[in-house]
Amino acid sequence: MKKWAFLYIILAAVLIAGCSENSETQAEEEKQKKETVTETEVKQVDDYAISFTDAKTLTAEDEDVIQLTFQLENEKAEKRGFDSLVFQAEDAEGNPLKIAPQNNFGAYVEAGEEVEGHVYFQATEKLPLTVTYDDPDVSDKVSWQIDMEDPS
Repeated sequence: MKKWAFLYIILAAVLIAGCSENSETQAEEEKQKKETVTETEVKQVDDYAISFTDAKTLTAEDEDVIQLTFQLENEKAEKRGFDSLVFQAEDAEGNPLKIAPQNNFGAYVEAGEEVEGHVYFQATEKLPLTVTYDDPDVSDKVSWQIDMEDPS
């Protein structure tokens, strides 16, 4: 009888742990709010073709951040380095947003290669965002208006 009681206690503990983990997963999914980007125009700058394709508000380390997904094509005939830290963002009132410390994109991009990456900024509710490509080694600057709308 003691064996059965012990097995029931272990089974109950496993079920409770499994249920609480599931509710934590659901809570995490609720924190990740997917939004749409209304401007996806491809812009040319310094032999790169760049467009933004997605935006999400994420909660990371008890802080909301905006994750912007971009596509980049290296149209030059040689491999080149690209770092997403050349992007700057401002809210609707012109206040600069800080780059968040998440895993921002940085890599060498082969000639003709198209890659997708992310850049993270502190979250704001003052939309739309103005995101600017501002590489100090390049004289061209291009900007996008990114209006994140909840699709529901």
